[in-house]
Amino acid sequence: MPEVEKRLAQRTVRLADVAKAAGVSQGTASNVFSRPHLVREEVRDRVQETAKSLGYRGPDLRGRLLRAGKVNAIGVAATEPLSYFFAYQMRAAEDVRCRALRNARRLSNVC
Repeated sequence: MPEVEKRLAQRTVRLADVAKAAGVSQGTASNVFSRPHLVREEVRDRVQETAKSLGYRGPDLRGRLLRAGKVNAIGVAATEPLSYFFAYQMRAAEDVRCRALRNARRLSNVC
């Protein structure tokens, strides 16, 4: 574990670091956070305790969405970003994004 802790002092804790420190495979560590019912209770507890002690913040939702090809982002290129027309277009794009999120999540107050 000292080897892992030394590397962790230099960067963000990854799931692979938690798995190595807990003595399980990366797949098992992943299951602890995404499908806990598949992991024995003692293994689940050990991985969760290790994650807590290392400061692991949990699965990165942005990375998961990126890998799945589901990035909720809108790319914009503008020739005059300070114009009123651009501001109007950005507001319209934000409104569309918020409506889509509300419909997808069935939430009343997303934005």
